[in-house]
Amino acid sequence: MAPGQGFFVSCVAAGNVTFKEGIQSHQTDTFLKSATKSASKSEITLNITNGDLNRYAKIYYNNNATVDFDNGYDGETFSGVANTFDVFTQLVGNNVGENYQIQSLPNTGLEAMAIPVGVNAKADKEITFTAETLNLPAGLKVFLEDRVNNTFTRLDEANASYKVTLTAALDGVGRFYLHTRASALSVDNVTLTGVSIFKTNASTSVSYTHLTLPTICSV
Repeated sequence: MAPGQGFFVSCVAAGNVTFKEGIQSHQTDTFLKSATKSASKSEITLNITNGDLNRYAKIYYNNNATVDFDNGYDGETFSGVANTFDVFTQLVGNNVGENYQIQSLPNTGLEAMAIPVGVNAKADKEITFTAETLNLPAGLKVFLEDRVNNTFTRLDEANASYKVTLTAALDGVGRFYLHTRASALSVDNVTLTGVSIFKTNASTSVSYTHLTLPTICSV
């Protein structure tokens, strides 16, 4: 097995996994991932650092994706080991509280999407957000919303960043959201769509698909 070709299998119950000989393939050369990015793929890489560790979450846009879960296009964060510092996103539509390292979204309706950004981080640490964008539609800007500080920060410009010192530990979504808009955003009047409120037990979750508030608030 070539380096980097190991994998994990997620199962709902303990048992054996069998790889039949008919589905096995052996090649003589080593698999190498191409470093060339697609000339047409639109994407955002949201980076975060606490000065010691660096993490990222990716957003891809393509015609085959939806705002809901897309098997083969959305990838959950690895939960095999504890991670006290991380960044991820949750689904824009039909959000059931799963964390995604990679989320794919449609190429249409970008300005209507508010992408929930989750952070795991300890209290009393300064964290810094930056973003890298590729092939976004002309004129589209990327903003990070902080609903605790009531701020929107544009991240797609050169050397742009958002720094904040945490007064309490973070573990999940609710504070930060990513927006793609052609115009500047304001905290005075924002329409929130796809807002979800979760309890620990997923069976008691309540989802509001359309909610308009006169001012930004924490949900």
